[in-house]
Amino acid sequence: LFQPDAGGNLSLVSFVQSCDWVYRQLRYFFASVGNTRVIDRQVEMIINIIFGFLLFLMVLSMLKFDPWTLLVSMSTLLVTASFAVGSTCAKAIEGVLVVCIRRPFDIGDRIVIAGTPHDPNLDSIQKSWFVENITLLSTTLRFASSGEIAVIGNGSLADTRITNLKRTKMSVIMIDLTLNISLHNKENLKEYKGKIDDYISSYPNIWEGVNFFRCENI
Repeated sequence: LFQPDAGGNLSLVSFVQSCDWVYRQLRYFFASVGNTRVIDRQVEMIINIIFGFLLFLMVLSMLKFDPWTLLVSMSTLLVTASFAVGSTCAKAIEGVLVVCIRRPFDIGDRIVIAGTPHDPNLDSIQKSWFVENITLLSTTLRFASSGEIAVIGNGSLADTRITNLKRTKMSVIMIDLTLNISLHNKENLKEYKGKIDDYISSYPNIWEGVNFFRCENI
């Protein structure tokens, strides 16, 4: 819960940040629970409609009526409607499956959306979104860099790769540093790396360690 330093001491700033983090997580949790309740009600309504239609057909059969005659008479209208809204219905069903089955994100999560599953996540933090609201057919996102609000159809998210930064616990972060040419000698670089190691070890709850520190270009 709290994040003490390497010596086990907890500063006032760290205490306030931990309390703020708990408060925000509770707010996101309550919002997510409320949103899930709304989605479940919508799914329940769809299931009830399908069940009611099947029950209606069964009642007609029990009353010695032929329900297939009614369905055949409506087939022409159904085929025409399928050509008109078939692709839209398919996208809508894909969106419902994304939200109800896959559940790639929750309210408050920070996500990165790639155009195709094979696109690399370059500059992912700059291109990330915060999830503001989720419905059965659409998702409301807030752009992390500018705060812009966008509403995206869930069907459009079905063919994309969604990286959930909140659920990514062990990430490798690459930081490019530009140093003066006068610092490029063995002693200065060793001292500089030592300072970085000291900083990383001072925040064990944030950083695991340094994977590598090397010169890429001069």
